[in-house]
Amino acid sequence: WIITTKREKILLQHIIEEEYAEHEIQVASWASQHVLFNLTSG
Repeated sequence: WIITTKREKILLQHIIEEEYAEHEIQVASWASQHVLFNLTSG
């Protein structure tokens, strides 16, 4: 699969960045919940 145009390349990069950002947010929220749980239970 070859990216033909510069526009497609930019679009793909944007999608990857959005996916990555969403993943980061999920990890961060999971981590904060985990810490809160440890604080309240400990």
